[in-house]
Amino acid sequence: MAFAEHWIYPNADTVIILKSPQPDDEFAPWSYGDGIAANSTAMVNVELPFDIQDEEDEEEQDTKEDAVATTLEDIPIDAVPDIPEGSVLYYVSSRQLILASPLFESMLQQDAYREGHKKTDGYYYVITEEWNAEAFLLLMNMLHLQCGYILLSPSFETMDKLAVIVDYYDCAKAIEIFTSLHMKRMVQKKKFKEYNRKLILEILVSFVFKWRKCFEAATRSAILECDENTEVAEMAPVLSFLVGSLLAMRAFADPFEKLISVPEGWQLQGPASDAHTIKLQIALQQGDTEAFEQHVMDISTPSNAKYGQHYATHEEMKRMLMPSEQTVTSVSSWLKAAGIKQFETDADWVTFKTTVGVANELLGTKFSWFVSNEATPRKVLRTLEYTVPDDVAQHINLVQPTTRFAATRANHKTGRESVRIELSSAAGAINATADCNRTITPQCLKKLYQIDYTPDPTSGSKVAFASYLEQYARYNDLELFEKNILPESVGQNFTVVQFNGGLNDQNSTEDSGEANLDMQYMFGLAQPLPVTEYSTGGRGPWVADLDQPVANSSANEPYLEFLQGVLKLPQEELPQVISTSYGENEQSVPKSYALTVCNMFAQLGSRGVTVLFSSGDSGTGSACLSNDGKNTTKFQPQYPATCPFVTSVGSTQFINETATFFSSGGFSDYWKRPAYQDDAIKAYFHKLGQKNKPYFNRHGRGFPDVAAQGVRYAVYDKGVLKAYQGTSCSSPAFGGIVALLNDARLKSKKPSLGFLNPLLYFNPNALNDVVLGGSTGCDGNARFHGKPNGSPVIPYASWNATVGWDPVTGLGTPNFPKLLKAATPGRYKA
Repeated sequence: MAFAEHWIYPNADTVIILKSPQPDDEFAPWSYGDGIAANSTAMVNVELPFDIQDEEDEEEQDTKEDAVATTLEDIPIDAVPDIPEGSVLYYVSSRQLILASPLFESMLQQDAYREGHKKTDGYYYVITEEWNAEAFLLLMNMLHLQCGYILLSPSFETMDKLAVIVDYYDCAKAIEIFTSLHMKRMVQKKKFKEYNRKLILEILVSFVFKWRKCFEAATRSAILECDENTEVAEMAPVLSFLVGSLLAMRAFADPFEKLISVPEGWQLQGPASDAHTIKLQIALQQGDTEAFEQHVMDISTPSNAKYGQHYATHEEMKRMLMPSEQTVTSVSSWLKAAGIKQFETDADWVTFKTTVGVANELLGTKFSWFVSNEATPRKVLRTLEYTVPDDVAQHINLVQPTTRFAATRANHKTGRESVRIELSSAAGAINATADCNRTITPQCLKKLYQIDYTPDPTSGSKVAFASYLEQYARYNDLELFEKNILPESVGQNFTVVQFNGGLNDQNSTEDSGEANLDMQYMFGLAQPLPVTEYSTGGRGPWVADLDQPVANSSANEPYLEFLQGVLKLPQEELPQVISTSYGENEQSVPKSYALTVCNMFAQLGSRGVTVLFSSGDSGTGSACLSNDGKNTTKFQPQYPATCPFVTSVGSTQFINETATFFSSGGFSDYWKRPAYQDDAIKAYFHKLGQKNKPYFNRHGRGFPDVAAQGVRYAVYDKGVLKAYQGTSCSSPAFGGIVALLNDARLKSKKPSLGFLNPLLYFNPNALNDVVLGGSTGCDGNARFHGKPNGSPVIPYASWNATVGWDPVTGLGTPNFPKLLKAATPGRYKA
């Protein structure tokens, strides 16, 4: 009977019969010695994860050679299945087969298959057919770690035949120790660029053995070189296969971004239809961001020769941040390869619409519908993770909306109608509310901060505030505010600019307290300077944590859409001050998104815009637990107040200014401490000692930077005068004051202040140092309403106001004469 046999394992208990083996003309049978000789030249500069057999293994080798001498003639004929002529037999270990492949395991289970029965001679017999005999031999040697029989530098033809078998038996993981070396050697060789059989083999082999870089590069080359009518060798048209294979690679790629679970406050409703349309944005890797951000610091530092040299246009600013040609080409090719032909590239952003089915394949994910657990549920299209090819990942910062779920709140507590402030007349309003211990009005703030300055509406100084979440400032409420509180401004109004479908709904029945608060106090302090409301539609990213487990109707602001819109404004339309009174826990914002948005705030600074944010209303933190799956007890810094390119504003109360208990502050987990506040924070740490040390990042950016009054602001909303408190009161007030400083600078033929922090930290005496009061938090209860929130309790958690900078009131509150002197040196006296 004519058949070949190979004894792979000395103590073999299984015989594999390969019937009708494929021709092996691409392989030449070679002995153990041939393998050692070949490997001796192939192993140069390769660190093997196993040992080649040496002289110390002679006894084991002798045993193996004796075993090979045993033939089927030694086995009782009645125990051996019929063996067709030309078959090849492999003597192997059932244990190694079972460990390598679930398919082998099922074939070897007793009574599972006819060939699985163990014969009377003690062997299992497994029958297979039509594999290449030499490739099958190579696989068996790999599974049994027979290193001397394994060629270290095989051809793609060899690996192709092996890959077909490995793919069938699903045992790539079992031989990874060898194939990883093979693939490393292959990718060091010249790549196949032409669309031909060898290129297809490269794709197949690298896919089966999960060699990502080789697979993606080869697939992309094939897509670019072929068309739908191409036929190569014996293959049918393969364009669809190539696209599918490129996208299938995501099955074993590391996630580009990932959530550990469905965020609290949301439920998975079900998969989205493949036909549903989705709009995605890709943030491209910019040019030298480090150099750009240093440039922003330089032009914002009074002692620097470049101080005040802001970019005059959006285009000029973007030149420094333009992605490389390779970045644009890589991302464009990636999209085209997935069948996405239409997309818009705008500097460092790529925007496109496609179907969910294509997006799923592009990102190796499954978009689904998620519903929020709120009174009026919201439905969003999201995913918990997505992947991006390695050669593309290095060129992008994020793809959104993907893993981002939205929810946040404005940084204020609205007064109820039961605490309505009764003002009988305009004159009575001014007299009754000039006392900041009772009620805050613009007159009170001007008196407290020594503001005796009248701006020129033609100076060019402009101020703006951002509105999100369907909040709209109302004209009729401003009229009431002017009539009863600010009579000198009667007849003046504000302008509304809309981004991303934002509205100017003057008839809404929803609360607009935040927008009215921002409008009335920025206007009240800066008038008659022009004031603009930026109304932005949409929802931004959010990841649930204990502090905001449920996405409420005041969901997270769409900062990206707002910033993309405002950054494109021509210089003559761009305001020099923008205040925003919204925020959330820093950890609830995916880091890639936070970094991208912070860089966009820096871009505004480079064009001469001061960006202010309220610091937050949770003190040291409301729900003081990490949301990364580790459940770490920690303080909660607030975003975007932690971005080093914004000026964050904390809160005080009373004429003898005292830090409020709710004024958020602390240290970022995302950004390191910037140089401009290094000395101030080191001085604070010297006083703080070891207090709170386990609960915050001592190397992070400290916030807030400054503070202002933040309790009992008189605000008209829906025709009713209410009292408001929170750091969202403080930010627009400080913003109005900065607008006055810009007015003075512009009238002096100086550029606007732009990014403000270096000037503030360079002139700390221009602010009133606050040394009374402090913030609290992390007591297991939510701020303001005091309901238990499931947070761990940190005993005595607090930040105290103290001499110098502190994480409650920053450097202090405005001293307008001193700020004016610092902003316009040589022109005004303090």
